[in-house]
Amino acid sequence: MTSGGTESIVLSMLAYRNWARDEKGITEPNMYKIYIHPISVIPETAHVAFIRACEYLVIDCRKAAVHPDTQKANVKNMKKLIDSNTIALVASAPSYGAGAFDPVEEIAALAQRKNIGCHVDACLGGFIIAFRKDKLPKFDFSVEGTFKYNKYVGVTSLSCDHHKFGLSPKGASVVLFRTKALRRKSIFAYSEWSGGLYTCTSMAGSRGAIGISGAWYAMVSIGRKR
Repeated sequence: MTSGGTESIVLSMLAYRNWARDEKGITEPNMYKIYIHPISVIPETAHVAFIRACEYLVIDCRKAAVHPDTQKANVKNMKKLIDSNTIALVASAPSYGAGAFDPVEEIAALAQRKNIGCHVDACLGGFIIAFRKDKLPKFDFSVEGTFKYNKYVGVTSLSCDHHKFGLSPKGASVVLFRTKALRRKSIFAYSEWSGGLYTCTSMAGSRGAIGISGAWYAMVSIGRKR
């Protein structure tokens, strides 16, 4: 759990950056010189938090065009922006400003063919669309794709805010990863500190529990029955 959609997005991009560094040799910049930029491709309607995350993490954020009528991501344009340093593609379900539901399955299939991550931003609509799966396209980990031989399959991470339509107090979001191995790439751990082992799963070292407890209470008190 995180403090909100922005932190969930930052942690997802952190996981992909670290995965690309450790597994594919796409190196992060050091203090003095940028050797190779990792790249994230997002639709131009994606939440500005992705641009913020890329600035924080020194990731090249490439913005793909959307269809002018539907405002949905243009998958062909996203494909053109991918190169050997690309670490992840982004889809919105739905986008914050336009309310457009990006073609998640197509974007996930493209990411799979390129053996890169696919993050779905469901921060705004997650607690609505999860209950309308009969009317809307797939957007979550049920999007598994067809290229089973790849390391990552379909949608690989997902962010969703409890404090929007999950009806919890402000300060509650969740970022989910398809595999434990990918999730570990978002966790900070340092064993050589004079104070001993330090590990943190979120951006904040210390944080209040009101949002977390409020999210838990909303889920168990409302749940699917309401």
